Amino acid sequence: HVDRECQLVAPDETKATVSYARHALEGHDIDQHLQAGKLATRLAMTWRERLSFVIDDQVRIRKLQFLDSMRIAENRDELDGEAAEQADLTLMVGELREFLAELAKAIGSNDKDQP
Repeated sequence: HVDRECQLVAPDETKATVSYARHALEGHDIDQHLQAGKLATRLAMTWRERLSFVIDDQVRIRKLQFLDSMRIAENRDELDGEAAEQADLTLMVGELREFLAELAKAIGSNDKDQP
């Protein structure tokens, strides 16, 4: 889902830019900018309530953050420090792999284009 950060840029020679941070993006002011022709060049999103990120118009991912809801919760106290870190790392790698596959599908990437 869409989070609370975006950048909108006019596609004309002025390149007029409006940036929002920590701001609800469902407002009338955003609609006005979009209706005026501005295009989103940066957008903050959350994937499955487990991963937040900012994606730009070049499909670059920034501010990638694993959310606490994704961490191993039930058995964490039973694991020692290194085992807990290894479990978290394994979980993060799996989540990142799934996220990237869904992102590639969403933007229309072909499997043959991926390494």
